[in-house]
Amino acid sequence: MLTTFRVDGFKSFAGPAEIELGQINVFVGANGTGKSAYLEAIGVLGAAMDGKVNDAALLARGVRPGVPALYKSSFQHLDTRPLISMSASYTLKKDKVEYRVGLLNPIEKPQPAWHFATESVNLNGKPLPPFTRARTSTNLAPDTSLLVAGSGEMLPTALVDFIEVLSDYRIFCPEASVLRGIVADPGQSPPVGLRGGRLAEAIRDIAQLSAFQEYEGLLEWIDRVRTRPPSSVILSPNVPSTALAIEFKDRFMKEGRDRLLAYDASEGALFVLFLAVLAVHPAAPRLFAVDNFDHTMHPRLARAVIANFCTNILESRPKRQALLTTHNPLVLDGLDLRNDAVRLFAVERDSDGASLVRRIVLDRKLLEKAFKSNMPLSTLWVNGLLGGVPNV
Repeated sequence: MLTTFRVDGFKSFAGPAEIELGQINVFVGANGTGKSAYLEAIGVLGAAMDGKVNDAALLARGVRPGVPALYKSSFQHLDTRPLISMSASYTLKKDKVEYRVGLLNPIEKPQPAWHFATESVNLNGKPLPPFTRARTSTNLAPDTSLLVAGSGEMLPTALVDFIEVLSDYRIFCPEASVLRGIVADPGQSPPVGLRGGRLAEAIRDIAQLSAFQEYEGLLEWIDRVRTRPPSSVILSPNVPSTALAIEFKDRFMKEGRDRLLAYDASEGALFVLFLAVLAVHPAAPRLFAVDNFDHTMHPRLARAVIANFCTNILESRPKRQALLTTHNPLVLDGLDLRNDAVRLFAVERDSDGASLVRRIVLDRKLLEKAFKSNMPLSTLWVNGLLGGVPNV
């Protein structure tokens, strides 16, 4: 599992921002504070571990492409760092692997791929050759990771697992039109695309699982969900559709008039099914992020969904790890922060505008305040007692 991640000099992270991650990590904060940027920084690191950092590699991971000037921190009152630095540690059983990289993405003379200026791998606190050495001492192209050079050697199991997990990392940001099946997903990967493509096929795979059916049960108007080829009886011939569609049966409607496809269904229902796929589908990535995961959901529904989602992720085998961003206060009430595997982080900007990330821990003092005032976690956040709120 990814245990720590550190970023420095990337977008709004002008200084080092390092956190210790749990299995489920929820990020809250005002708009524009750097929540999405933090998720994207992990995507950059995943591309680096996979060999190259270029637009194609970043797009495949859900990182928004941009010109070098937009990737690099550039604040009025702070020095611009020449390198974008990142590091992460990963634990597998008793082994701990740490990967560090310094990436050069020049503003004046941009290259098709970012260059690796520094790179190192430690295993259980000790440098691991041939990956820990000066880049100038290799004949490898400067835009290629040292991990590629050593891929033919016998690598430690923990390092192989680390590379696989980070390389497969994806940032999902579902869109209603893609979930409905009327617009193609530009970032398709199994089991479901970055924008929600092929959701019907993914649901077909897991429709019989009891864990999936629990998500169906959260949508009170639904009798059942199934997948089938689209029918002109319940879908206008003027609406584009995929070969397989999601069909809902509305339990309140008359027989024969109680079916509708994803095109006509509630957006919130589609987002619930999308999260169910990531939580229980066997092909879902072991490490992934969902940006604005509660989009279009009623607050109480979002609270119930996050509780279900946490249960599925914590019980997953092999172990999965999720990073989520939200602006919905009631989501916090669905988190069991007494479990150290479930962690909440506030993302804020300092007086210079640089992003900071800190873990919100429910210490005794905070719990006493909540108990005396009869405040749930959502109210503490909205009232500014946890941080991560806009100054309006």
